[in-house]
Amino acid sequence: MTGLSPVFRPNTYFQAFTGTYAPLQKLRDTFIPVIEDERIAGLSVATRPDCLEESKIGLLKELAGLKPVWVELGLQTINEKTAAYIRRGYKLTVFEDALSRLSRAGIPVTAHVIVGLPGENHGDHIKCAGYLADRKISGVKIQLLHVLRGTDLAADYEAGLFNVMDREDYIKTVVDMIELLPPETVIHRLTGDGPRKTLIAPQWSTDKKNILNQINREFRVRNTYQGRKYRDGSRIDDAL
Repeated sequence: MTGLSPVFRPNTYFQAFTGTYAPLQKLRDTFIPVIEDERIAGLSVATRPDCLEESKIGLLKELAGLKPVWVELGLQTINEKTAAYIRRGYKLTVFEDALSRLSRAGIPVTAHVIVGLPGENHGDHIKCAGYLADRKISGVKIQLLHVLRGTDLAADYEAGLFNVMDREDYIKTVVDMIELLPPETVIHRLTGDGPRKTLIAPQWSTDKKNILNQINREFRVRNTYQGRKYRDGSRIDDAL
């Protein structure tokens, strides 16, 4: 915070772990001083949909009356079988309930999704994009699956139980998904960085600049854009 220009007013991002897991009073004591700081333009809180009691949504609504507030929810997948495999810990209906209650409170929601989860295919990713489009989600963060050393996922990968996506499939899938999202949906992320010291696969993911350039190129080659296949009020199958 020190040394900030008075003209530059950043957002404060509570990203690590679960941003609403603490007791209500601790959250109030944490968020209020931040959002009242004149140098801060807004607040972004990443959390789990099963950690959003009504009292905490009430606090977020109160904060949103002072400055813009975004909530990021870890969706990852709409496939319940995959969700159980990755031990997400809650059903899709829990996400839907949290999204509905946050929307009623006037708080925009960004959903985190993972592309390339074990057992999922292109159709799963398209259905996920359609699911978010139908709900007019405010924002999306698209994350490539990373296999990291020391995890159960790494053990399954090394046992040959699944393969990671190659770069070309990932790029095409991301563009396919974005074509289906409403034009007003904010795309906060197109890929992600796995820690180089623990990353097992895919190694091509370390060249993030190249991935972003290739996604941009895919848009140009197709002569396409975000929302090209989105139809307001239509199921995703009708838009394909």
